[in-house]
Amino acid sequence: MSRRLGGATTVVGIGRADDKVEFSALELFHFARTLRGCVYGNGDPAADLPDHDRRRLLFEALAQAVAAPGGPLLLVADDLHWADAETVAFLHYLLRARPQAPLLVAATARDEDLGDEHPLPALRAGLAALGQLAEVEVGRLSERETAALAGRLAGHELAAADAGRLFAETEGNPLFVVEALRAGWPPPRPGERGPITPRVQSVIESRLAQLSAPARDLIGVAATIGREFSTDVLGQASRAGEEQLVGALDELWRRRVVRDQGPDAYDFTHDRIREVAYRSLSPARRRQTHRRVAQALERLHAGDPAPVAAQLAAHHERAGDPEEAVAWYRRGAGVAQRLGANAEAVRLLDRALRLHRGLPPTPARREQELELVTRLQAPLGVAEGYASERLAEVQRQGLELADGLGVEPGAPLLLSMALASLSRGDFEDAQRLGEQLVAGDGDGDEAVRRVEGEYVLGIAGFWRGEFGTARRHFEAAVDRYRAEQRPAHLLRFGIDLEVVCTSRLGNALWFLGRPDAAVRARDAALALAERLGHPHSHATALVFAALLALDLRDQASVRACVAALAARSADQEPPIRVPSGAKTWTPS
Repeated sequence: MSRRLGGATTVVGIGRADDKVEFSALELFHFARTLRGCVYGNGDPAADLPDHDRRRLLFEALAQAVAAPGGPLLLVADDLHWADAETVAFLHYLLRARPQAPLLVAATARDEDLGDEHPLPALRAGLAALGQLAEVEVGRLSERETAALAGRLAGHELAAADAGRLFAETEGNPLFVVEALRAGWPPPRPGERGPITPRVQSVIESRLAQLSAPARDLIGVAATIGREFSTDVLGQASRAGEEQLVGALDELWRRRVVRDQGPDAYDFTHDRIREVAYRSLSPARRRQTHRRVAQALERLHAGDPAPVAAQLAAHHERAGDPEEAVAWYRRGAGVAQRLGANAEAVRLLDRALRLHRGLPPTPARREQELELVTRLQAPLGVAEGYASERLAEVQRQGLELADGLGVEPGAPLLLSMALASLSRGDFEDAQRLGEQLVAGDGDGDEAVRRVEGEYVLGIAGFWRGEFGTARRHFEAAVDRYRAEQRPAHLLRFGIDLEVVCTSRLGNALWFLGRPDAAVRARDAALALAERLGHPHSHATALVFAALLALDLRDQASVRACVAALAARSADQEPPIRVPSGAKTWTPS
């Protein structure tokens, strides 16, 4: 208990703060008893009264002791979620017994740490009924506030990128911000997540320890599913009955361990909570739960598992089922490619290859490895460029695997090598590979590979200045193209070949002195790209449309193409760099 001397307000503290002297309610009861002993002597007239009467007398004595200064009183009750029942009961008595007293109680509490039998909710309800309660919910810090707190703790302002990463990881939780700075922020390696400090670990563990057994079981399953989860997957993976599921999920929501995110959708209030809950599972339980989650996802998405293929792969991998995981990683990569997410496709195929190479080698598995390496060509070429050293290494691996198996390299590998040759300016090698693609080898995809070969031959001819040859090959590619081939081309090339060949045909026609035909080809390519909605194909058509507009001295079309590219540049993978800022454009 402390008094601010010389001021008009007396401050009394009950709680755990470190910057004032505090007393629990029981300690104040002893203080009150001492006061009463001074008045009544050693013979306390209340000694023979029933417990509830003695308690009332003690509360009254305590109230008199606390309010003794007579002036305005501020009572600070910190961390009431840890308070005992007597402390809460005394606060209730104090406020009801002296409704006109110049008294303000400033109390803090975390609802998520209140047990089912905690008396604080009853106190709040009673005070609210009397009109004596005002609640202020303290939310998390904003990104700006997080940066300010971090700067104060670090003694210097954090770089914008580091501050942004800190906010993303802590989500504005002040404790997590403080502990992240104490652990050393930023982490030594870019992109690395900071560790959970012992204090954060213990705080979260203490919260989870207060859960009932069904809620603890359920949170382990939810943490295995991921940061976000649905009740459908949760119910099937946990195999809990409906009543038990609803009761446990409601407890997790009331404790603010999870948040409601719409019909049957939840997420953890902080990913650190999910991380601690997941770590609490034993290795055997963890593998079993991942397998159950995978089985639940397969049942719920039996009609179309494509949207959850990558999730299924990760769960099967952590369940200790590598062959199942490889198959799902492969499917997930195909989904990512169709969406234009080539970097994600590369990540999934890389993971599939690492798992596959850990399996005992057999001829069948070497064939599967060659298939995965071949599949990796297109997304890696689009994501990193066909001149990348990594792609050259993957091509070398594919050739070695094919040679070891005594088979010809597949068309996707030949196409990747041809595009790499074009990027190096080796048009002779590109032409050789293009002719090999057109010739085919009876592997069942002649129609697809011939279109690809005609494209390669057209590009090789264009960049050698043989525009008539380029035109013939581009027209042959468009003529041979069939709509049902589109998925195969997107998987093997990453771009729709009908779009790109029609677009490049327009450039060739301009060099052949046919500007009107060039414009028609360009417009047809843009219209087709718009209709298909494939981001990388559309961006490619815009790039070559802009180049044609430059050749045509068409300032308006150049600006339109550049504006369209700039609008989609942020979402493009890899990003398309569009020079901007020029105030004038003068045809030359």
